[in-house]
Amino acid sequence: MSERAQRKLVAIVAADIAGYSRLIGMDEEGTLRDLRAHRAELIDPLFSEHGGRIANTAGDSLLLEFASVVDAVRCVLAMQCGMAERNTEIDQDKQILFRVGINVGDVVAEGNDLLGDGVNIAARVESLAKPGGMAISDDAYRQVRDRLDISWSDGGEYEVKNIARPVKVWRWAPDEPHKDAVAEADEQPLSLPDKPSIAVLPFDNMSGDPEQEYFADGITEDIITSMSKVSSLFVIARNSTFTFKGKPVKVQDVGRDLGVRYVLEGSVRKAGSRVRVTAQLVDALNGQHLWAERYDRDLDDIFSLQDELSLKIVTSAAVRLSEQDSHRLMQRNTDNVDAYDHLLRGRDHLLRHTPEANALALDHFERAAALDPGYAAPYVHLAETHLQQMQLGWSPDPTDQLAHALECVKRAIAVDDEYAPAHGVLGQIYLWRKDYERAVIEGECRVALNPGDAEGIATLAMTLVFAGEPERALDAMARAMRLDPQYPFWHLHVVGLCHFALERYDDAIAAFQRCIVRNPDSMPPHMVLAAAAALVGDMQTATSELAESKRLNPDLSLTFVSEQIPYRRAEDIDRLVAGLKKAGLKE
Repeated sequence: MSERAQRKLVAIVAADIAGYSRLIGMDEEGTLRDLRAHRAELIDPLFSEHGGRIANTAGDSLLLEFASVVDAVRCVLAMQCGMAERNTEIDQDKQILFRVGINVGDVVAEGNDLLGDGVNIAARVESLAKPGGMAISDDAYRQVRDRLDISWSDGGEYEVKNIARPVKVWRWAPDEPHKDAVAEADEQPLSLPDKPSIAVLPFDNMSGDPEQEYFADGITEDIITSMSKVSSLFVIARNSTFTFKGKPVKVQDVGRDLGVRYVLEGSVRKAGSRVRVTAQLVDALNGQHLWAERYDRDLDDIFSLQDELSLKIVTSAAVRLSEQDSHRLMQRNTDNVDAYDHLLRGRDHLLRHTPEANALALDHFERAAALDPGYAAPYVHLAETHLQQMQLGWSPDPTDQLAHALECVKRAIAVDDEYAPAHGVLGQIYLWRKDYERAVIEGECRVALNPGDAEGIATLAMTLVFAGEPERALDAMARAMRLDPQYPFWHLHVVGLCHFALERYDDAIAAFQRCIVRNPDSMPPHMVLAAAAALVGDMQTATSELAESKRLNPDLSLTFVSEQIPYRRAEDIDRLVAGLKKAGLKE
């Protein structure tokens, strides 16, 4: 490290102007003049008053450091409230609105500039803030939550490039309720299902090696997947149970939050060719331990161990297994431990949703398939990886990527036509090819083979709404969201699409707004919200949401919408195009 470079722990503030390119394009001189006035009269004096130092500036962005995160948040709060007042008399499309992100972290100071992961996280957190609001990392939140009288909304967890673990985000904005909009809507306690119900918490990695985290997570996921095949058992989805990962929890709280009777906890220790798994089943109503077991096995016995665990759980929960349920529960995909290990590593990378991680996932899935050509799961995950690359725009040739996905999933079904995820992925491929009848059939096949699979049910719902069956899709979404109470943001998007197709525009608007609280960086909910708002005459919302859609996808046009959105019914695409045209979208 050079003499001019030093490490230090600071509060980092990253800020940029929402829609800066649009503002400059409309009125360059006026925008720059207004920005200089805002800086001189409000922003810079507040930085000085609260002990902030500008480390870097690039026209539409600022990077600052503060010795105290409390001072940083106070400064940003005063700045955003002051900007809201200054924008009161300005037309909405000309307002200068800052997004601000705050993180506490170790940085490298080189001269006046700041470098390092702490800065990268602040920049990512800033991108998740609403225009006019702020977002802070969990590290920053822990230091301010009991010191400042501010109510924060839980913004969820997000992947950050080159950062090993997801970053949890908390949000504040002056124009929205302080309480998380999703929590507000879902605050009613969940009643117990009419059949035995269970949540499987993430098994702790006890190996002492963080690199083995994928293995403990994989064991947990496979137990959840196995038990969700049993039609007489209600199993909470992985997405919801993994929100408790790494947190100290009370079993009774888990049972109440997820609406289940039983909770399974456990740990995994993998060392060389040996593995130790501990598990205990607890009655969440009274906290009573029903059983606890420890299994010390050779790694080659991991599959038999999973079978034993699954049977022990269903027996303890007094589940009556039909012959079909027993068959599904004991289905074995591979006996090759190395192939299984590559599958788990690949799944871990696939969940990171980055181009680099996708490339690593492909490599692991290809290795798994080569080690056991009769193993269906690697082929399905290869297809999912190709689909993800296509859907997220990481492929130079989407048609070719879709063809690769189809080839992989057909190989999976040829190996095992009862492997439920294969039919679900095949249904998604048919949907993108606008083969609606086969898309629905394959989606229904996935649900029939794995009736407790929340993701499969939600994916079927998405297929149904595009295939012109929004009422059926709504019913399916209600089932999926009960199985996954901490459902991902895209579930709300599907609900919004259902209401939009049924011309229930107020309900659609509410669903899209809740979706955007969960993930402000997803373009589709902004786009359909703009159309719905325009159709009810709320042009202010329509204009701002269309601008946000264009920010997230500069190529968005009426032609793009007409050609790319896979609606089966002409009236559905016509409704969307009409709303977007009214909102101001051009050909």
